[in-house]
Amino acid sequence: MGSIATAHSNADILAVDDSPTLLLVLKLKLESVYSNIHTVNSGAGAIDYCEKKIPDLVLLDKEMPNMDGFETLAKLKEIFGMKEVPIIFFTASDDPNVQVEALKRGAVDFVNKDADKQILLHRIAIHIELSERRKELELQRKNLEHELSIIEDSMVTSFADLVEARDENTGGHVKRTAEYVRLLGEELIRLDAFSKDSLNDEILKLIVRASPLHDTGKIKVSDAVLLKDGKLNDAEFIEMKNHAPVGGAFLRELYERTPSRKYLQFASIIAASHHEKFDGSGYPSRLSGKDIPLCGRIMALADVYDALVSDRIYRKAMSHDMATKIIEDGNGKHFDPKVVEAFLNIKDKFREFAEKNK
Repeated sequence: MGSIATAHSNADILAVDDSPTLLLVLKLKLESVYSNIHTVNSGAGAIDYCEKKIPDLVLLDKEMPNMDGFETLAKLKEIFGMKEVPIIFFTASDDPNVQVEALKRGAVDFVNKDADKQILLHRIAIHIELSERRKELELQRKNLEHELSIIEDSMVTSFADLVEARDENTGGHVKRTAEYVRLLGEELIRLDAFSKDSLNDEILKLIVRASPLHDTGKIKVSDAVLLKDGKLNDAEFIEMKNHAPVGGAFLRELYERTPSRKYLQFASIIAASHHEKFDGSGYPSRLSGKDIPLCGRIMALADVYDALVSDRIYRKAMSHDMATKIIEDGNGKHFDPKVVEAFLNIKDKFREFAEKNK
């Protein structure tokens, strides 16, 4: 036990009890091993302390005036960073119902105030050690998840590049549109254009990750249509339009098989909806206005801008100013007015990125 306790002798321990005498006795017991003992005499004091500094462990009395241990425990767990901090109930009660209730509410252990000093020290050492191990495992998990995300993003981009490679018109399209989506999303968040439930930093990350897959359905379009030098006839245009529902269905099935990869849900929505138009004249479902998913509305503008300022077999790239004029003309028709507003606010960023990534 001694070696375990010594390993964490610098741990911050918060003791909460309304009795100054007991706090003094408790501190004297713990100071034989731990150098950072902090004491408060109320639940409110514990909450105030933890809002300023997160301890490594809390010893919490059950019976206190105004706010008892149960209520204090609940409020402590609501503080950011406190959810994983071990809290040991420290009380004179021998009532097993109290002990069970404490454990149900999130306490990790229960120690009687009359417990031998060595038992108390051993219990504290065990829970600090377990807490440290959990932190290490969580850090390892996050690092692994980060590494897997990097690999996965690379695979997503490579797959999108393979699809794109069939279309000689669109070299670099998926990387450029992902950046345009990021720029638009950040500006829309800054403008507070949509509710936080619809668009926030985390959702935007998922949308940006998903955006390279927006034309996945083109893998089912024939070369004769995809590479045609000239205007498509009606039958060819129907085949081309089909890439939206095909891509959406493929990615939706992939998401259903791997629901932990949340970005695939956005990818399926983007693939299916990025050719819808705000006035309802788009395809494949002729959705309009807010019925078009927000990620699809953002992708629509990013996709069109890149198409306009890039070379095509059937035409040379337009200037940034001409592309901007076309997007302005499409305000409320092709594009969501809020997304157009965001674009116009940052059009110089679009120009700069486009010129550097031709």
